[in-house]
Amino acid sequence: MKDTKHKILTLAALTTIAAGVIHLTNRVIVASSQLKEMLDFSNHNYYNWRFGKIYYTKKGKGSPLLLIHDTMPGASGYEWSRVEDQLAQEHTVYTLDLLGCGRSEKAGITYTNFLFVQIICDFIKNVIKEKTDIIASGFSCSFVTTAAAYDKESINKIMFINPVSMISLAQTTTKKDKLFKFFIELPIFGTFIYHIIVSRDN
Repeated sequence: MKDTKHKILTLAALTTIAAGVIHLTNRVIVASSQLKEMLDFSNHNYYNWRFGKIYYTKKGKGSPLLLIHDTMPGASGYEWSRVEDQLAQEHTVYTLDLLGCGRSEKAGITYTNFLFVQIICDFIKNVIKEKTDIIASGFSCSFVTTAAAYDKESINKIMFINPVSMISLAQTTTKKDKLFKFFIELPIFGTFIYHIIVSRDN
């Protein structure tokens, strides 16, 4: 009996120590990832959205054009840095860093496609304040499509660069997907798994 109790206490102590070490590692990773400030913060504005501050830039004059980056790890509005000046010659160009990306706030919430749909629609209504064209790339094309159907009054034309197949996006989640979601949302350990998946090497 004493032996079993001793093993349980040892296991509990080791688990607590491991959780503490992983928590500290997570904090160091988050702090060190922001030290270099690799993204330019000049010409910036923030849209105070209900779930956090959203970074954006505004350039040029003319009809409004909203640029929305892909949602892969490390993605930000910097994706458009080589074309936005050229587009700004004929348009008022708005370039977003979506919530949780780049220079925008990293809110501790579950990020869904419909969350991004709401960001796009609210940004157009509250910041641009007129019907706008959108250029999106990669995974962002899926929620721009939904936003265009959801709010036809705010969105004019949409253009996609390297969109993900809509057939693959229409697939239902599998047990494997649900299990991965469960693990990635675990406090401390889930964050550590996420940091491993999106490390610079990976």
